[in-house]
Amino acid sequence: AYARHAWAVATSTASSSATDGVAVVEAIAQRPGDRYRFPRALLELDLGGVAMAHGDRTTARTRFERARRSAAGLTEGASELTAVDVNLLLVVDDPALHARIGAELIATRTRLLGAHHPLTLAARRFVANLELDPHVAGRALAAACRDLADYHPTLTTERAECGYDLWWLAIGSGDAALATQASQVVLGAKADGDDPKFRTIVRAYEEAIHGDLAAARATLAAPELAFDPSAPWWVQLYTTDALAVGLVTVRGEPAQADAQLAEVERRYAAVASSLPSSIRTRRAAAIAKLRGR
Repeated sequence: AYARHAWAVATSTASSSATDGVAVVEAIAQRPGDRYRFPRALLELDLGGVAMAHGDRTTARTRFERARRSAAGLTEGASELTAVDVNLLLVVDDPALHARIGAELIATRTRLLGAHHPLTLAARRFVANLELDPHVAGRALAAACRDLADYHPTLTTERAECGYDLWWLAIGSGDAALATQASQVVLGAKADGDDPKFRTIVRAYEEAIHGDLAAARATLAAPELAFDPSAPWWVQLYTTDALAVGLVTVRGEPAQADAQLAEVERRYAAVASSLPSSIRTRRAAAIAKLRGR
């Protein structure tokens, strides 16, 4: 309960109070015996998530590696603990190790949950999005998005997020056809009460490239895209994405474009240490395209 609470506090508010009392809880979790392995793994996983929320990749990796060791061979909570590999992928830079962990994650979820379970498809999307080769990533992401739509049409936020990842890849690589396909995925995944930010950003881009700059600017002013420097890094990433897309609306205004580009680069730099290399590379390529370079 403590581990889940700490993770929830840190990932929703980035509060430094998330780990109050952690020393006592860690001491309990370090007791010997198999009965403590699952809570110990979960504690390390969630404390690693807290470190990630604060942008501390080094501490996060240490925590995730400890969690992986504690989770090895466990049957209790096995599907929940596959999240260890999800998070470890965010902080591992070695390509060979990265590929091995990604393959193990997909294989384990397929074995435990089935090939078309939402968490298995989420793993496929996640691993594909971290793939450095844009062609390999594009094919894998497109396939994951198709399967999400086919098997889980009501999971609109997950479908939109998959399409959003594919959209950024397409924008950065200059693949207009793939960008259109990805836009359709994002804009078509809609339901009452879901997370609108991915649709809002892509809709603004579509409005801008079709010449309605006023509409695009109004769309980008949506409250869900308001920037909060105290928010967790992934929230800052998405709101900075919105500012980056806004570069399309100021291409004819050099001074404004330069100032906005500088702010985009500053905001991305602030969260860069938390971003996997594939995401950093794709955002940099996309910014150049959005700026019209």
